[in-house]
Amino acid sequence: MYKPIAFLILSLLTIHNTSYAQQAESSKKFLPANLSRTRNIDVKHIAIDLKFDWKKKQAYGTAAITFSPLNATDKIFLDAGILTINSIELPDRTPLKFICDGGDRNDGLEINLGRLYQSNENVTIKINYHTNWVNDSDPNLLGGSFGKGIRFFEPTQSTPIKRKQIWSQGEAESNRYWFPCYDSPDDVRTTEFTATVDKGLTVISNGILLQIKNNPNGTHTFHYKADKPYPNYLTSFVVGEYIDVKQNYNEIPLHTFCYPDEQDAAKATTVRLPDMVKFFSEKTGMQYPYSGYSQVVVQDYPFPGMTGQHTATTISDNMIDDAGTHADFLYLWDGVESNALASQWFGNCVSAKSWGHTWLNKSFARYFEGLYADYKNGHDEYLMWYFPFDMGSVMGDWNAGYRHPIVTYHFDNLETFTTDNYANFRGALVLRMLRKQLGEEKWWKAIRHYVKTNAFKQVTTTDLQQSIKTATGEQILEADVLLSAVGIAANIEGIGLETLGVKTEKGKVVVSS
Repeated sequence: MYKPIAFLILSLLTIHNTSYAQQAESSKKFLPANLSRTRNIDVKHIAIDLKFDWKKKQAYGTAAITFSPLNATDKIFLDAGILTINSIELPDRTPLKFICDGGDRNDGLEINLGRLYQSNENVTIKINYHTNWVNDSDPNLLGGSFGKGIRFFEPTQSTPIKRKQIWSQGEAESNRYWFPCYDSPDDVRTTEFTATVDKGLTVISNGILLQIKNNPNGTHTFHYKADKPYPNYLTSFVVGEYIDVKQNYNEIPLHTFCYPDEQDAAKATTVRLPDMVKFFSEKTGMQYPYSGYSQVVVQDYPFPGMTGQHTATTISDNMIDDAGTHADFLYLWDGVESNALASQWFGNCVSAKSWGHTWLNKSFARYFEGLYADYKNGHDEYLMWYFPFDMGSVMGDWNAGYRHPIVTYHFDNLETFTTDNYANFRGALVLRMLRKQLGEEKWWKAIRHYVKTNAFKQVTTTDLQQSIKTATGEQILEADVLLSAVGIAANIEGIGLETLGVKTEKGKVVVSS
């Protein structure tokens, strides 16, 4: 017989179906549901080939997209965020008719395929285009800003210390601003990325570097290939002046791309990277799931940033510090690095099928980040830095009236929902709670079953529930109340709920909304 355990996070839209209450008193109605999009194609592969105009802050080139229709059709739709589409053609150079609305809404690029294609046919189209959206930095955010699409940098008279650099930002639905695509997490595909840049500049992108070709005009072309499918928003690239600090674990190449004048500091900052790969491989029961791993530091990227892009993580250059400073702040610097690495298992290898389940990416990465800090720096260090920060973040939101279930489709701002404290810290606290309730043996048995069963697949929270049930015999039920973050924390640390000012009746938390 299965033993029920209350899964305190879910309220999975069944009993309370609590909406995203951003103003506790003024907002009592449900926000509209943001359900998964209806696809008409299955994208198999995208090959992007780009050059750059630094003065205009534009990229131009081609995207060759291979797909299969999900139903017989002679027409498909893609997202093209304010792109200029010059032409679209088949491999035999037959031109295709298209309509591009010039905006950034979903399905803004309509392509007539010229004939009816069946669902079992693979189709490749090549789109010639250039970008228009300029992703300028926000001068009001001293810690940096993400924006959308591609950001260009060059030294100027007013900012001579700026480095010549380009980086892309895709999360949550911003890759459409630099290549045409189906910009949603519910479809995975492989990629190739080719970029031509001036000598002295390096290109870093997803997958393995296949070739660097020297061109007669003094430029060189980098060619990357990612042969494991992954979600669209994790596609990324960086261009700049870099030195590759090389490490390895168990014959897996590990690369840290840093500035040439910070090579020694980068070595000191990333000294634990191989140990992190070892730790996560052992804990998840799955060896690092890709052929290699790269992390690249960039300027004007908010710290710690949206780390975790597919096999090539973008990280704020604030992470790089000298050996002494790094040793004083291991909980912080190693946390950024380990979170990005953990995302290769949770978010890349096992990825949430929709934004409503984004906690399966973010919370797992945060949980494993804290787990490594606990293991390497000691439990006291974890309790001093991680636990209070996680608790303070979720309780600050709760007390301010910013409340919603961890799993929900009811949100009004995608970027806020996928990066807020619920997606990251509250979910991590719940995982700690669940580990305590299941016990060490059952917990790790469940985690390894979840990773092994769902490797290179897309998941919902139901898949996690099923893995726990199958691996341990414990059935995780939906909660019949929305438990407060304080209640979760008290459960973890064994603190009495009443001592924390949380009202309870018959063992249940009383929640006011």
